[in-house]
Amino acid sequence: MKRTFIAIDIPLESGIVGQIYELKAEFVNEKIKWVNPDQHHITIQFLGNVENSDIDRINESLSKITGNFSKFSLELTEFGVFKNLYNPRVFWIGFKPCDDLVLLQKIVADEMYRYGFEKPDKPFSPHLTIARIKMLKNSHKLKEIIDQYKGKVLQVIEVGEIILYESILKPQGPEYKVIKKHLLS
Repeated sequence: MKRTFIAIDIPLESGIVGQIYELKAEFVNEKIKWVNPDQHHITIQFLGNVENSDIDRINESLSKITGNFSKFSLELTEFGVFKNLYNPRVFWIGFKPCDDLVLLQKIVADEMYRYGFEKPDKPFSPHLTIARIKMLKNSHKLKEIIDQYKGKVLQVIEVGEIILYESILKPQGPEYKVIKKHLLS
């Protein structure tokens, strides 16, 4: 069995990576676990544990979907938090609304549901998790950063593929291995 998910890889430009390193320095005394910049992605659907014998069938379905879906662009536009500013748990970068991304996620979720996977129980909220916050004393500084970048285009990303990943849980954090890349038409 493999613990799997379907995602879009999001390679960050050096400017954003530099901003994240500045944020890490700003919050060095806080209890925050920063995500490795090489692991940034948008999860299209988490599948969970999948039998090895089902991997080929999933890949066939994803190839059919991507063969009929055109490449598109995404704009990274802002920083934000999940839960709230007074009790933040996840620090993220958000995207400008994108109909192509929403449609792709819906098509993948519907197809995976046909194969017996559960549909996501939460509305699709595309974001890049950049940190998980255990405890934050300086929420005022976090609010300043969020306000500073509100409405700015941080980066434009060309989406040309979706990826079936295996997630291997390790004590130092998850490791993501590409099972197969599926190119958009």
